[in-house]
Amino acid sequence: DVDVNRMPVRQLKAELAARDVDISHCRDRSELLVLLRKARTAGPWDNGSFATRKSDNAYCWVELIDDQQAFCHWGEGSTGIINVGELEPIAASELPCPKRFVGGFEAARAEAHQLSKLLVVAIVSGRGKPPKDE
Repeated sequence: DVDVNRMPVRQLKAELAARDVDISHCRDRSELLVLLRKARTAGPWDNGSFATRKSDNAYCWVELIDDQQAFCHWGEGSTGIINVGELEPIAASELPCPKRFVGGFEAARAEAHQLSKLLVVAIVSGRGKPPKDE
């Protein structure tokens, strides 16, 4: 790899784009340098990213990671240390989500109570505005 300190801005931007790093907030060269250094040293996961276990496609949240081991919080509530090679990183958008309830909060709460289900609430739009389709 070329020393980032010697790279022109155009080359910094090109490498960051190739690594799919958002630079829209950057105002000067020093910010691009920081992002590229971080991108070059990052592993496949950052703290707080998601992965699946290759053997059974179980989802986990990767809290801590070093060169060989990852500390995972599994979907069923357990935690454990696993070899990094056994995990496949995924984007948060790839996680399965519960269905969206059509109706008001009170109706959703009543249905969850009746079915003995946990109600998970997410704020998806501003005051009284309908949520945008994704």
